[in-house]
Amino acid sequence: MKIVCPKNKDHKRFSVTAHVTERWLVDEEGAVVEIVPADSEVTHRPDADDLFECVECDCDAVSTWDNQ
Repeated sequence: MKIVCPKNKDHKRFSVTAHVTERWLVDEEGAVVEIVPADSEVTHRPDADDLFECVECDCDAVSTWDNQ
């Protein structure tokens, strides 16, 4: 995958959403007491079909698969 800022090709940092599951410790009412980091799991890593935003200029970045 290649991610490019359309305003400035020198911009190299982007934000994107990943989906992560977490194991929580909760109290008797279901309120979160602690998040157990060792039991976190990524269920969707960002790919070229996701929306990327350049963190340097806030524009929508362009993402493509390497073979395109």
